[in-house]
Amino acid sequence: MGGPRLLLAALVGAAVLRVAMDAVADVAPDGVGEPKQVAVLQGDARAFLGAPPAGWHTPAFDDRGWAGPARGPFAPRPTTMTGAAPTTTADGVTLLDVVPGGALLIRRSFDVAGDPTRVRGLELRVRYADGFVAYLNGREVARRNLPAGPLERARPPFPNSPEIERITLAVPSATGGALKARGNVVALAVVGAPVGSPLVPVAPAGEVTVAAFSGVRIVRGPYLIAPAEQALSGAGKGSASVSVAWETDLPATGVITVAPAFDPAPDRSGRRGKPRQVRSGRAALRQIVTLPGLPRGESYRYSLEVTAARGDSDRRGPFVGKTMAPPTEPARFAVYGDMRAPGHAAHAQVVAGLLREAPALVVNTGDLTEFGSEESAWQRYFDITAPLGAIAPVVPALGNHDAARGGLGAIKTWNLFGLPAASPRSGPPGWASFDLSDVHFIILDSNQMQSRAQQAWLEADLSDVRRRRRRPRAIFAFCHDGPWSSGPHGGSAIMAKEFAPRLAAGGVDVIFSGHDHIYERGVGATDSGPLPYVVAGGGGAPLYNPTCQGPGAVARTGMPGPLPPCPASVTTLAKAYSYVMVEVGAKAINLCAKRPDGSALEACATYPLHR
Repeated sequence: MGGPRLLLAALVGAAVLRVAMDAVADVAPDGVGEPKQVAVLQGDARAFLGAPPAGWHTPAFDDRGWAGPARGPFAPRPTTMTGAAPTTTADGVTLLDVVPGGALLIRRSFDVAGDPTRVRGLELRVRYADGFVAYLNGREVARRNLPAGPLERARPPFPNSPEIERITLAVPSATGGALKARGNVVALAVVGAPVGSPLVPVAPAGEVTVAAFSGVRIVRGPYLIAPAEQALSGAGKGSASVSVAWETDLPATGVITVAPAFDPAPDRSGRRGKPRQVRSGRAALRQIVTLPGLPRGESYRYSLEVTAARGDSDRRGPFVGKTMAPPTEPARFAVYGDMRAPGHAAHAQVVAGLLREAPALVVNTGDLTEFGSEESAWQRYFDITAPLGAIAPVVPALGNHDAARGGLGAIKTWNLFGLPAASPRSGPPGWASFDLSDVHFIILDSNQMQSRAQQAWLEADLSDVRRRRRRPRAIFAFCHDGPWSSGPHGGSAIMAKEFAPRLAAGGVDVIFSGHDHIYERGVGATDSGPLPYVVAGGGGAPLYNPTCQGPGAVARTGMPGPLPPCPASVTTLAKAYSYVMVEVGAKAINLCAKRPDGSALEACATYPLHR
């Protein structure tokens, strides 16, 4: 039967990740088939902080003189702790004496109860500061944030995020080899980044768990990306398309089964809408499949099944999505942004609110992650947004955190969400435009505000819209660092000078931004006329204090003195988690800002259509 099959859960230095158990049921998710149980042998980890001894990562090494056994996590003893400081803190952290420049070494031996040949792979869950090399039975199987070369000379180029990273290791493989019935060893060398002050020695910290599985698993998705529409033909509504992306822990093929969400009336030939299947290409860890021919403004139901080389499978769904409405009907979509760490709990509440709205599209104003270059940060994002991403495609504007680490994050973000490569409708990772439901969407990159290429592209895009025989019923622009804001970041002077006048002259109805973790709505002044704006930065990241007192503003906390009044351009200002629902009707645009529970943050604002 399909479904993930967990065989082993062996604890390796984890205090936060409580995944160890005495037995794990091997049961298909639909409950069909005979349950299988495999006993799991327990044991704790041992750790050492200092120069790596010879052979420390091999099964034969004697680690009985190391700290432990303990569950961990393992961390350096703070230099402020003196005398009879505890070896293990109340929350289970095992403390080791600081060794400047030393690596943190963690070892865990485990046995496989049952037939080890049934194990198809291992999953490591690692939280580390700030880079590591992992070994399985003496062979290197993973390396993060460390250059190639000897461990003794390796140093992370930058600190790592606090997220847990999940790493899948195929078993057997060229690097991982095969598991033995007894005496397997997972070893981890964690190295701290060379930052900090001379008074605070840099030392690594880490924790890791390991589990085994016997069947392929869908580990990310399915999630919807890249919505598009096909030209209208005759008097019909036309059709739409959307792509489905997912990832598996083993190479697999996939098939999407899609059908109308509700049984439609028969057409002139008497036929009803029947399920159809769209298949992926050859087996791979990441797949993207486009679903063409979807009716505009209608709901559809789809499910995903993946199959690996040995015939084992996993399934997700069914899910119900909806395409954007045809031009004759109201177009409805959601906007929110700034949900990076450490705001995961609040972000989950915002996602719950958006699920109740069931939008056909979500546009994000940026900072989806703490570091867009790091896989662990995206794993946390997709864990939280899984139910929303399965029913609504997300189109992001790049935040400064998303583009982190020398622009590597920008490329990764752009690819994850299937945004178009360089073309007349887009630039290199960062800016693009598209049309849905007779609405023109413009995505700008505030990380490249000084780019003449982006400014020229915007001019050309708006000129193209003006030359159309029929103007879109609405035009919206989205960026991360916007031209106006009453939060601590404030508005971007470059956006206000170089982009806002172009947008106003081009007939843009509203520009949405984030960066400041607040909600703000107002009308900015440009040389080309007024431009309505919304700061939608309440997606979950810690909220910011406003810098002025205005309608709906929440006073700063812990800061002396009264706030100055906001400028007249500010209509509403609030320190609150929120999202915005936008509806473009026949005569007006309605913007409804809501709290995560769905209650109104302010009364819905109405803007007349320009055409």
